[in-house]
Order: sequence, then structure tokens, then C-alpha cells
Amino acid sequence: MAAYAALKAGASVLVLEKAPTFSARGADITAIGSRLHKEVGIALDPNKILHDYMKVQGGRLHQWIYWLWARNSGRVMDMAIDFIESKGLKPYLVIPARDEPVIIDKWPVPSGAPEGWHPNLEYTYEYPTCHRLGGPTAGTRVWLGELEKHLRREGVRIMYNTQVVRILRRGKGKVESVIAKTYAGGFIKARANKGIVLATGDYSANREMVDHYFPLKHIQLGKCPTSTGEGHQMAIWIGAQMERTPHAPLMDMTHVMGTNAFLFVNRFGKRFCNEDLDTEAMARQAEEQGGTWVVFDASWPEDVPRMGLGFYRIYKDSPKTHQVLSERIAQGSVVTADTIIGLANKMQVPIDAFVETIARYNYLVAKGIDEDFGKQPSRLTAIDKAPFYAGWCPLANDPLVIFAGLVANDRLQPIQTDGEPIEGLYLAGNTVGGRFKQAYPLLCPGVSHGQAMTLGYLAGEFASGKC
Repeated sequence: MAAYAALKAGASVLVLEKAPTFSARGADITAIGSRLHKEVGIALDPNKILHDYMKVQGGRLHQWIYWLWARNSGRVMDMAIDFIESKGLKPYLVIPARDEPVIIDKWPVPSGAPEGWHPNLEYTYEYPTCHRLGGPTAGTRVWLGELEKHLRREGVRIMYNTQVVRILRRGKGKVESVIAKTYAGGFIKARANKGIVLATGDYSANREMVDHYFPLKHIQLGKCPTSTGEGHQMAIWIGAQMERTPHAPLMDMTHVMGTNAFLFVNRFGKRFCNEDLDTEAMARQAEEQGGTWVVFDASWPEDVPRMGLGFYRIYKDSPKTHQVLSERIAQGSVVTADTIIGLANKMQVPIDAFVETIARYNYLVAKGIDEDFGKQPSRLTAIDKAPFYAGWCPLANDPLVIFAGLVANDRLQPIQTDGEPIEGLYLAGNTVGGRFKQAYPLLCPGVSHGQAMTLGYLAGEFASGKC
């Protein structure tokens, strides 16, 4: 989006990317006050959203960065919508359930929501901010592919397999150029007449940086091999500051049945929590237990409509759910048996403890009150119909990304220890600090992508001198 903004501002644009192609993950993009919101009559309060983020992030967020995103996200999303519609694609506002998203045609209860559902019933109130561009299930690669083709047609030069290794700055002056290593092994120098946007991802695949910022945590390397933190390092070498810890690894958890609130038992065959959680809280509960089993029975197709709605939740029986379950059984991460004792044997948990847990849980279901952990009565589902299933959920210890960036001002320039900006350099994506602390909350699904889109666009405008 930075290249798109700079192009629209009339700048000559060069993109240097070390990977063989552009990066695109997931599907969800959050924005506040887009055209889609206006079309369905949704008015969101950014003050309330920021307040909620502050509460769940330990009060550590850089509020000027959040306000920069919140005030501009609707405008930037509308430009993205205009762009994809010009390519024959459609935008959607959705609740990002796992197997089939719910299109938001009204709020707070969309037409496709399960009977009796309301967002206030959920562990986390998810704001209706999730946009998908190109289709209800379209990933970001769909529309970014169209954007890349557009940029090339309009004269933007894109060099893949080209890794920037140094940002050049003369003393305390303006950043002037970069040195990059090409696929052939040679080096090029690219001079910036106006500005440079640094959008090099996070550091989750850099062993030294992970161990430095998470000492004794034994976090595995991240899932994206190109996220090696060299953008952070190059900026720090010329005076930028890394934001303070704690940094926020995205290590959330789902299971074979999405995020549905089926019974959890630990390695000792005992229940330990209210299972009606979002992906972040679910991962932390499992972490405390050294992993967890999710247990359910053959009645699951009738049970899932009672389990609510939200990010990665299954709210109705579908062929995709059956497919995923069959695949997990074949892979061995889900075991099945015709008796509770047989299931315990396959889970390798203490039989007596597990049988007692199942009996207690079924008693609570029949009573209609979760006296142990307070789960909503409608989400208590008996385990009494064979075959019985158990899916193992290991520790979430391999981050998709580690949210940690550089300290920036409200023009997305990195700030030095003396409080002065580094002129000529602008930040976007995961190089922007102060966005997440400790964890990645699900208040607005796709907020990281949404901030990358909006702040990337603004960085392109700032770097081109448009504003």
C-alpha cells in the first residue's frame, strides 16, 4: 500500500523485496468507518475501541499510532474497495467464523447468525470491523495480486530476490539511500530523492533476536522464514530505537473444532477451565497445562449451533467440518473410540480420572449449570453418544509473528533517543512499534492487517511528500 500511495502522489517508486514474491497471509482486514459500515448503518466509536485495547494490552500502547490508524482506516479501506471493484471483485464485511464466514448485513445480529446469538454473549466482544476483499472467503493474496499487476502497469519497478542490507545516512542528516544484495550475488545502491519506507516484517525467524527479547522462554522460530528482523537492525544502526518489552508473539490456539467450547481435559484427565474462550485465552490456558485435549462426541453436528459465533468458531454443521475432522483422524492428532475407557486409553490419560471427569461434566450438562467453571448453560454439551473424539492441542510455541517494532512519531518516522526523528525514513507494517503488547487480542479481527494497510498507505504519502 505504501507503493500505491506514493504512485498516486506522483512519485517514482522502486520496491525492493528479498523474497521471490510479495507476502500475503490470512484474509481479515480491520477498518473503522468504511463505506461498508455506512451501507449497513454501523457507527463505531474509536474512543471505545482504543479504550478496550488499552485494557487488554496492559495500558502500554502508543496511542498516537492507534489514533493515526483509527482516523484514517476508513478512508484507506474505501480506496482499497474502489480499487478491487474496478477489477471486478467485491468487498465484504464479515464475522470470520472458521468454515463459513457470516456476512454482516446488519448489527448486532446479522441475518446469518445462529438463533439466539448476540455478540455480548462472547468471551471477547468482537467489533464488526473485519473486511475481506475479493470474496467472503478470499485471502489477501487475491487482491494484492491485482494490486501488484496494477503497480507494474503504472511503472512501479519491483525487484524480488533483492535484499536491502544497509540504510545509508550521512551523520545525523537525512536518510539518502540503501545498499541491496541481488539474486545474482552483486550489490546495488538505490538513492531516494524523497523518502524510504521500511516494511520488512518482524524478527520471529531470527534466533538471536528471539532469545534476546524472550530470555529463557524457549520460543521456537516463527512460521515465516523471511521474518528475520534485518529492517529493525538496519534502522537501529542509524539511530532508531526498538520499543520496550514486553513484545507480543502471536501464539494463539485453535483445535479440530475451531474455537468451540467443547470439554477440555489436561494430561491427567481432568477439566481445568471454562472452555468458552477466544484463541488467545485458549492458548494461554493450554500453555499452563502443558497442552490440552478437546473432547466431544458424535452429537457435535447438533452441538455446534449452540456454541456462539466469532473468529474461527464453527456455528453450523458443514462438509468442511467433516473434512477437517477426517483429516485430523488420519493424521493421528484426533483419536476416536466407541467407549470412554477406550478413548482414555488412546489419549494415554489416567482412566479413573477421565471417567470421573466425563461423569461430572455430563451431570453438569443435565443440571444446566456449570458449577465448576461457569460456562454458559447453552454451551454445555453432553459426552454420551459414541463414537467419542479427542483432539490433542500442543503448546502454542511457534509464533506466526512477533509484534515488536521501532518507536515512531505520528508521521511514522523512527525516533532517536534524543526525541528527534530520522528524516527520510518511514515505517510500515511490523516495523511500527507500540501496536501490541503481551498478546494479540481479537477485539477487531484482522487489526494487524488493517494497520499494515492503513499505516503503509500513510507512510507512502509521507515519504512522497504529499502530506
